[in-house]
Amino acid sequence: MKLLLSQDVAAELRHALKSPIAFDAERRAKFMVDAATRRGGVLTTGGDVARISVGGLLTKSPSFLAMLLGAVNTTYAEISDALAAADADPSVSRIVLDVDSPGGTVAGLFACLQSIEATTKPITVQADMACSAAYAIAATAGKITAVTSASEFGSIGVAMSIYVDPNVVDIASTEAPGKRPNVRTDDGQATVRAELDAIHDLFVGAITKGRRTTATNVNANFGRGGVVLAAAARRAGMIDAIGSASGAGPGPSSAVASSPPAQIAAGWLPPRAAIARRFAAEARRMGARK
Repeated sequence: MKLLLSQDVAAELRHALKSPIAFDAERRAKFMVDAATRRGGVLTTGGDVARISVGGLLTKSPSFLAMLLGAVNTTYAEISDALAAADADPSVSRIVLDVDSPGGTVAGLFACLQSIEATTKPITVQADMACSAAYAIAATAGKITAVTSASEFGSIGVAMSIYVDPNVVDIASTEAPGKRPNVRTDDGQATVRAELDAIHDLFVGAITKGRRTTATNVNANFGRGGVVLAAAARRAGMIDAIGSASGAGPGPSSAVASSPPAQIAAGWLPPRAAIARRFAAEARRMGARK
């Protein structure tokens, strides 16, 4: 899985995949059935303003990983559908994206960016965290205002975590050496990195277009893959303002405010210790043995 995701959250995902819940087939099946019938709820309207919540882990389809983490999950399709609905609503004259996300998957992102570009009504962004894929969305949408001076931006880059099992040997056909690159070797790593670089160029291209700058500037001055706070982001030209300078109205939309308290009590993602306690409780409930 190729990720446009901040490093700390990627680490939490790897930790979550080792939990007993991750291997509970019955629970996974129930989650997918529930997800298939879930309604979006990311769009709210008030007066002439439509607000769209872009929160938590961003994925092409509902994510079982987000459930493992006890995290908010927004799909790219939900964002696109909300934009289309707001654009078609005659009572709406402007759209605000409330962004609070560390990013997500490559799959689905670029279709979402196209839906943003296709929206005819003006869009502004209020962001508390806009990292990786979420920053691409914010940059494409329009003027970006940080909610506070502690708001985070950046993590511009593409990463892939590869588990190497010494008991597995991958062999590809002679004319397809790139199909199963051996990442233990320099050549194998170069093959993987070339694919990531190609996606990176598309990613940076979207940011370049949205922020009206150059790829050279983005690669050199937009954090170099790291996360920066609002003041540094503003100096670099990654955002436009801090506070309420955009006049976008009050804080996050009710779509975020109405999320289950367990999901947002400590931000969008609970700390590792809380995750570990949750997994331990689930393991005991399931009769698992540590």
